[in-house]
Amino acid sequence: MEFPDYERARAWYDSPAYREILPLRTRHMVADVITAEGVPAGYQGADSLKEH
Repeated sequence: MEFPDYERARAWYDSPAYREILPLRTRHMVADVITAEGVPAGYQGADSLKEH
């Protein structure tokens, strides 16, 4: 998922709509939510695998 900035990512995570469906995720899987800043527009992580 992509958000324009951290504040909007946090607003989505804290939103009533997401909080309503959050139990669907947490009851059925183990996962971490990570917010990372600084990934440039157009970055494709899989492209770096082609180099090796």
